[in-house]
Amino acid sequence: MIEAFVKGEDLHTKFASLVLGESEKQITHQNLQLAKALSFWLVYGQSADAIVRYAKTRYGFETNQKQVAKTRALFFKHHDGLARWHAKAWNEVESTEVVEGRTILGRRRLINPETSNWDCFQSKTSLVAQGACADGMKLALSEIYKQLPRGTWIIGIVDDEIIVEASEAKAERVRKILIEIMVSVFDRLFNKLVPIEVNARIRKNWGGNEGVCGLSGSQPGINSSSN
Repeated sequence: MIEAFVKGEDLHTKFASLVLGESEKQITHQNLQLAKALSFWLVYGQSADAIVRYAKTRYGFETNQKQVAKTRALFFKHHDGLARWHAKAWNEVESTEVVEGRTILGRRRLINPETSNWDCFQSKTSLVAQGACADGMKLALSEIYKQLPRGTWIIGIVDDEIIVEASEAKAERVRKILIEIMVSVFDRLFNKLVPIEVNARIRKNWGGNEGVCGLSGSQPGINSSSN
């Protein structure tokens, strides 16, 4: 995965191609969205039953446990580092008492002693990965707040997106500040292991374009999201 990121390849397109047995050029938007959902679920260790239900409910894609098992085998054969990560997490869950999960910065989530093994597993996998991104977002927000010019405000945060209100005269300056800080913070957090891509655009409303945010009204909104 890291190698693909460094090369600028699309992981979800590659996975869709692997699973469907088609070239990357033949992958449709629906194929891509399904592959994206499946890959996230496999990364975080979801069960075959849950994946079957989700694929049908969300995408109208009919599958079964046998097909999911085949997809899972292909996925982890191709991403054997993830397979080792899961095995290590399950071994820790089954051999020790899991009392907490920690993010890359050491923020912790306490685990109820009576919680399920699944929740303990998630504290060793999902919490670690998504918590690291949340750590980066918190650091970025702190720096952005300090550097924003007077008269501009952070007015919304949605997952990995930051929405800032600014006048037209300051919009481009704010856009550059967001990009520079987001890249700098995540580069430090992950030791430049993978390239950090930040999309920041100026819009008058948030809902005008997919993946583009802004603020409705007379002043533009600047949206920044990291990948």
